[in-house]
Amino acid sequence: MLVAAAEEPRFGEVWAFCNAAGVLVVHRFARCRQGAYYFQGDAHWPDPPVPRAWLVGRVLRVRSGGRERSLGGRDRLVGGLRLLLRRNARALARRLGLRRVRDSARAFIQRR
Repeated sequence: MLVAAAEEPRFGEVWAFCNAAGVLVVHRFARCRQGAYYFQGDAHWPDPPVPRAWLVGRVLRVRSGGRERSLGGRDRLVGGLRLLLRRNARALARRLGLRRVRDSARAFIQRR
């Protein structure tokens, strides 16, 4: 993994930061609110807020499965769109009450 110093994370960029336990985490930047930075893994729920002091830098290159690839503008765009779709899908599900439907279905299945 290649990490570079950068001023501010931009939406959709992949960044390295330390979590509260001091473990290095690499996730995509989602937003900044009241001086705290919010990140989210591509396959995970959002992380707790991260203070500026815990930011390490922007990830420029990753190695996965013996293959190395650069993370550029295309990756930022695709990853950012994925974040937006996931966030909007959750909000829509809340508005439609789909959680209640899912929970009711689970309760019905457990009764059997």
